[in-house]
Amino acid sequence: DAQFNFVLNQSPNNIPSLLGKACIAYNKKDFRGALAFYKKALRTNPNCPAAVRLGMGHCFMKLNNQDKARLAFERALELDPKCVGALVGLAILKLNKQQPESIRNGVQMLSKAYTIDSSNPMVLNHLANHFFFKKDYSKVQHLALHAFHNTENEAMRAESCYQLARAFHVQGDYDQAFQYYYQATQFAPVAFVLPHFGLRQMYIYRGDT
Repeated sequence: DAQFNFVLNQSPNNIPSLLGKACIAYNKKDFRGALAFYKKALRTNPNCPAAVRLGMGHCFMKLNNQDKARLAFERALELDPKCVGALVGLAILKLNKQQPESIRNGVQMLSKAYTIDSSNPMVLNHLANHFFFKKDYSKVQHLALHAFHNTENEAMRAESCYQLARAFHVQGDYDQAFQYYYQATQFAPVAFVLPHFGLRQMYIYRGDT
């Protein structure tokens, strides 16, 4: 952060430093601050890469401005048709509508993202989630395991373990479910409480209350 500040003091419109500051603000959950840095980068250079629009889209999502998020993701895709993050962002917006047509479109976007980058953990976890509701548990296990082994990000790993756990849970394999629920709780950020509920159910099942 200090290095970015040093560069910006010398050159207030330095794009890499503005983007660095945006990432730091986003990771600190200062989404408005991150958005301001992205916007400044865009004003400085309107021909910024798709990643800037993608970052803005994620900020708008966190700020519950879904219309602006959608526009940002769509613009990112115009600039880079293979922008996996933008495809995933748009897919989530579609899936959240919970309507058959939207869900179909969302899954198509995830499938397209998968063909572009079949090892992207975000894509794999979202597809695993879709196939869980389709009751195709072998696909859930394949996708979630693949996601787990393709990321060092703990929140992503927690999501992968949770997908695996509930697939085993619903199939009655409580030992495997217990292991993955437990693993998910070790990786999970504070806000991700679902693995804790699953683990509690396993303790009750085992009589370890």
